[in-house]
Amino acid sequence: MGLIRKSLAVGSLGLVSGSSKKQRVARQTMRNTGATARNTKATARTGADTARHAAAIAAAADANAAADERRHQEELAYRYATDPTYRAYVEQQRAAAAELDRLERERQAAKRHMVGVRLTQAAALPVLATVLLLVTLLVWVPQHVVSRVRRTQTVPWQRQFLLTAWTGLLNLS
Repeated sequence: MGLIRKSLAVGSLGLVSGSSKKQRVARQTMRNTGATARNTKATARTGADTARHAAAIAAAADANAAADERRHQEELAYRYATDPTYRAYVEQQRAAAAELDRLERERQAAKRHMVGVRLTQAAALPVLATVLLLVTLLVWVPQHVVSRVRRTQTVPWQRQFLLTAWTGLLNLS
């Protein structure tokens, strides 16, 4: 076998590659890996450029929107200062908004008031029951005991007198 180049040899069948199949496959794999890496870097570079470009576009759009809003506010201020009809319209809108706010505050206050009223009404029954219990224990039961001990029957005016007497005792304490 004669050697023409390092990678090519002449054999009995003609020209033959000087490297084995494993070497050729390995070389092709390295080339493909290198090409893939180069493509990935290029794509990343392009993606970063695209991201930077998109960020720049977004920043420019934000700046334009802010400038437009500023211009719009300046135009409204100029129109308010120079156009009496527009000024009256704006004042009317402001008054309507203030009236709506006032009504909403009143509605909220009425709602809070009704909650307080309901709580008071709910508390009235236990208070009434407590007062009746105290009156029964401090007035009626002693009157009844006294009438039993004296073996007399109390009449309504006597009950009133005893009630006054017991109330007087309670006030002196």
